[in-house]
Amino acid sequence: MNRTRQKIKDVVKTLKGHIPVKFDESLSLYEYLNSVDPVLVAKWKTIVSNTEIIRQNLIQNLDNHNYNSHVTHFTNNTSDFNKISHQIKQEIDALFVKKPDQEIATLSFQLLLLTDKSLLSKLYPDVLKFINEHKWADAAEQSQIAFRTNSITTFQGTLFARHITDKYSTTFIEECVKLHAPNIVEISQQNSKVKSSRKLLVAKQSASQVLSEGEQRAISLADFLTEVQLNPNNRGVIFDDPVTSLDHERRAIIAKRLVDISEKKQVIIFTHDISFFAKLTSFAELNQSISLTKTSIRKFGNSIGLINPEIPWIAQKISDRVKYLRNDLVRVKKIESEGDEDQYNQQVKGWYGMLREAWERCVEERLFKGAIERFSGEVHTRPLSRIEINPELIAMIDEGMTQSSNWVHDQAMGLNPPIPNTLKAEADLNLLVSFAERCKAN
Repeated sequence: MNRTRQKIKDVVKTLKGHIPVKFDESLSLYEYLNSVDPVLVAKWKTIVSNTEIIRQNLIQNLDNHNYNSHVTHFTNNTSDFNKISHQIKQEIDALFVKKPDQEIATLSFQLLLLTDKSLLSKLYPDVLKFINEHKWADAAEQSQIAFRTNSITTFQGTLFARHITDKYSTTFIEECVKLHAPNIVEISQQNSKVKSSRKLLVAKQSASQVLSEGEQRAISLADFLTEVQLNPNNRGVIFDDPVTSLDHERRAIIAKRLVDISEKKQVIIFTHDISFFAKLTSFAELNQSISLTKTSIRKFGNSIGLINPEIPWIAQKISDRVKYLRNDLVRVKKIESEGDEDQYNQQVKGWYGMLREAWERCVEERLFKGAIERFSGEVHTRPLSRIEINPELIAMIDEGMTQSSNWVHDQAMGLNPPIPNTLKAEADLNLLVSFAERCKAN
């Protein structure tokens, strides 16, 4: 009898150990199956509910030794779901054939196009007004052929030499000094057909034949900025990679000058040079009199010109990287809650890889205050007085880098280390935030 009682206890323990089966509206699987075959889902919802009732009755009867209470016997076959399983597989195969990445890129491009059209529709009245107000300029140009140009050309050249050339020369020399460009260039004026043009000469030769490439670019930029300043109606300036093939010293000089110009005019700069972008951003953030807007234009798949207000990860400062990691952790938590272990392991390892990169950027930006920057050809000595390194900060760096580095490299199968959950990941991110705030306060 004792053995029989022990067997009953073991059975009860087994029954209690079973996780209650759940199949209702709270499950994504239920919602999907209900949209495909609501009759089958209603049937199995009842079956699942009844099995839980039967399990509880069995446990109660065995605990109370109530062997006369009847328990319903049932047998069900899950082959009912074979048709739906086959349908899901077909839908998955169809998705791969459709290449969802390309569809997403196409839809993203169409969304941006529709957004631009919506903006254009709002600006259309202003654009139309601008065109109508300037039609007289086209009429004047068409009427130009009715005039003899010889006397006008001569008079225009005189006015240009008297009022423009002197002012241009003064402004040009000032720009050369600001850009550290060689101040040995002469200005040669030519008048023809009511137009005055100029050439930049060195020892009576074209500047391009005498100066180095870096000097030529500096001179060209000084010439362009001079023109910009001589035109009072000019309100904006656009540059496309103005520092290509230039050394780091001249890049920093040009970045500082372009930021200074933006105090009086709107300056738009296109660049794929991350180092130059960082210098522009640094100078702009130090200047309280200007506002700075950063936007990235990317290519994805076969779609180009995709505009995103978020700048690329490699160019983000630590504050932006913390925001990105915190937002991305929400996505990782969702994967964790769905119970897809392999997918979660892959995503959380990638997240920790970016956390390690954020620690490296934080040491560079906050601990060393930007005095030493990777891949930069210069050392900034002014921030050195604000650098403070103590054992507590070093310990925080060591802890943060250790926790994030554990999951960047492959782990030995024999160790089988447990993957950190999102609570641990959030704690590791908070350590980085705490370190960044401590260094900022220093």
